[in-house]
Amino acid sequence: MSKRLIREAIKDRLKLLENKDVLSKAICDKVEGLTLMFSSVLLYKAMPIEVNVDSLIEKYLNTKHVYLPKVVGDDIYLVKITKDTTYNVGAFNILEPNGELINPKDVKIDLCITPLLGFDKSLNRLGKGKGYYDRFFAKNSPKIKLGVAYNAQEIEKIDAEPHDVRLDIVVTEDKVYENNSRKI
Repeated sequence: MSKRLIREAIKDRLKLLENKDVLSKAICDKVEGLTLMFSSVLLYKAMPIEVNVDSLIEKYLNTKHVYLPKVVGDDIYLVKITKDTTYNVGAFNILEPNGELINPKDVKIDLCITPLLGFDKSLNRLGKGKGYYDRFFAKNSPKIKLGVAYNAQEIEKIDAEPHDVRLDIVVTEDKVYENNSRKI
């Protein structure tokens, strides 16, 4: 099945998914329960079909360097946020932080918590098809690439292309999938 058809099938599943707030909380609780060593983290503001990670943003603001993406053209730039950061609706109707744009090459991200549309047990990530995170990973190789998803987003197999970057961990409401060869 083509990536386009897989994306459409997953979006249909997500439209039927109930209790996304409860499921997002369960996923964020699982992420918090992982033993991960990091001082900088890239998170995101969720679209309606994505896992909401606002609770992780709030938690990590107290102890970590927290960055959020801002789309500029075909690339993601970073903005370091604080509790006082304000937001505007940006690309794709996503809340984006106001602040100084940082080129991804100029900061080392230890942990990248990324949204995704689909994943498989080999930890291949299927995004929305624009390649923003693949280009980001090419410029800034985070120590840990962690995807958050609902169980409904798991698919049997993603035919990864050479530019696709495999994740280290995927967390759902029921399970944590890990690449056993990762070094943390």
